[in-house]
Amino acid sequence: MSVSHSKQMGLPPANPKETRLPILYGEWLVPHSLKTYRDDAWRKFYVFDVMCAGEFIPYEDYQEGLERHGIEYLPLLAKVRNGNEVSFQKCLDKNVFLIKDGEGTGEGVVIKNYGYKNRFGRVVWAKVVTNSFKEKHHKAMGAPLVGQQIIEEKVIEKFVTAHLVQKVHAKIANECEGWSSRYIPRLLNTVWHDLITEESWQIVKEYKNPKIDFGTLLRLCNARVKQVMPELF
Repeated sequence: MSVSHSKQMGLPPANPKETRLPILYGEWLVPHSLKTYRDDAWRKFYVFDVMCAGEFIPYEDYQEGLERHGIEYLPLLAKVRNGNEVSFQKCLDKNVFLIKDGEGTGEGVVIKNYGYKNRFGRVVWAKVVTNSFKEKHHKAMGAPLVGQQIIEEKVIEKFVTAHLVQKVHAKIANECEGWSSRYIPRLLNTVWHDLITEESWQIVKEYKNPKIDFGTLLRLCNARVKQVMPELF
């Protein structure tokens, strides 16, 4: 199990299994709620995963190739065997990649096990986020209310991943032969549609038949899309 710096999933093709060429997953670091990144870190593309023939390649297998081609990437923070909450918290405290000296830590860490798939056959990662980032996140998206709001926020944080948002964006751009701001409503509606149609059963099961305010859920869903891809807005 490896722990990497916190960046969400990237920009896959329409069907990654159809090509054996390596696919780079990454994110442009653009100004957002966390302001402590170094000045020279902004507006660059950082790779955090590589896929080939529909399978994610372990970090050790792609690191050298990225360095050889001068491609920026998020380095491995630690390898953890039989990890627990304490060991992952220690990794969280050591995440200072691209952060200004003396300005604390990054957003969080992503926990990866390249040999694991859930019962639906999906590759899934876990993410641990710092409390300070959650506070900044709440300032940007609106502070959570005590009670019912918490359920909607948990649903969005778990199921509206950057991978989902960027996958929908890539599909729309591919179908429309390019991206335009006029496709923003379609992006928002499609992410919302995918959340409801594909994840409802899992949400009901995981949160034990919760009472959900769908108006609140939609607002948070749209805010999450804007947070993942602020450059579109």
